Amino acid sequence: MRRLAPEDDHGYITHIQLIVEVLEGLVRLSDEKGLPGLIERRNVVGQWVRRVIVVAEDLLAQVHHLRQQRVPSKYELRCENALATLYGHFEALVSSLEQLAGSVEDSDVRRALASAYYSRSGRVWKKMSELELRRTRVMMEDNLRSDPTNERDIRAWFQSFRRLADFSYIDAIDRLEGWANTSSSVDAFYYLYILHFLRWKGGAERDDAALQASLEQCRHRGIGKRGLSYEWFAKEPSWCPLTHVSELGERRKDPERDQDFFENTETLARVRGKIDSIKGPQAGLVRLGPRTLAFFLPGTKFSESRHLNSVVDFYVGFSYEGLRAWAVNFVAEATRGVEDPMDSKSEIVISGVQPPSQDVQVDERALRTRVEKFIRDQLVNADNRGKVLHVAGLGNL
Repeated sequence: MRRLAPEDDHGYITHIQLIVEVLEGLVRLSDEKGLPGLIERRNVVGQWVRRVIVVAEDLLAQVHHLRQQRVPSKYELRCENALATLYGHFEALVSSLEQLAGSVEDSDVRRALASAYYSRSGRVWKKMSELELRRTRVMMEDNLRSDPTNERDIRAWFQSFRRLADFSYIDAIDRLEGWANTSSSVDAFYYLYILHFLRWKGGAERDDAALQASLEQCRHRGIGKRGLSYEWFAKEPSWCPLTHVSELGERRKDPERDQDFFENTETLARVRGKIDSIKGPQAGLVRLGPRTLAFFLPGTKFSESRHLNSVVDFYVGFSYEGLRAWAVNFVAEATRGVEDPMDSKSEIVISGVQPPSQDVQVDERALRTRVEKFIRDQLVNADNRGKVLHVAGLGNL
């Protein structure tokens, strides 16, 4: 059913309900102390219980993903409550799995322990401790050595790895490309285009070609609310500046704008671009690069006749359809104390050449020679790195 209607949560909920019903029956018939006792069993029953817990949590995570920013249904809430009742005291559940993981080499045990860490944190990755994130990453790497194509393990590996300071774009892209080559999953291409965007904006990639290639594949496979931005460009962490939509709070009406926006924006970074096109109040594009555009809602603030090519700054969200620009402001109207964090990476500003003081005699020929040499050096460096060069503040020569 999920293959025929991947956007309908009914196919996910009914599977979770079936798992819960069977687990509740096993707990009633068992002499063990609830689900933790069943999990500890080193037989077929214990193995099955560990596997279906992971399946139930994975299905629930997909339900959360599909309904982002909407009120959860009563069926989703019932599934969450039923699982919580089965788990009982989380510490007992986690302790049982940790002891088992330390004594046996079993991918199902490691997977179940990672799911338990995630569930204990309220199913929010950001709330997991560094120790839990690091252990999840290591356990998933152990699993992926024997089964490099397991999607559940890849998802858990990436979500934990991106939040650790030793995160590597190269390792993450390599793993996601392997996933993309062996699966039709949209998330492989979704996170590939996001990572290529971050590397391109950071100057590690010369152009936006890789970004566009992954984005095109993502568009073909998109499910759910295709225009919804599940991840957002953020100020931190410095090694992978992303924030998940679940961390931004509720959407509220902004009296200064034509649209509502999230209440928690302090973690989001602003990016600059130029208005490329406006097709009425409901559709506009901002250009960030040679081929990279971000959709935005012009509303009544922007018009085609007056504002094409205007420089603006905005928050960037990543949807399955592409980039989305939100809270768009003219740069002149933006708070001057807020600096675009990518300016230092996306352009080179010539500084250190001050205009001469009016009271000092200057050898104009020598000064001109020095400035011209400085400009040539910067042009060569900028060309080698594919940067835009701005020349300012050279004074009267």
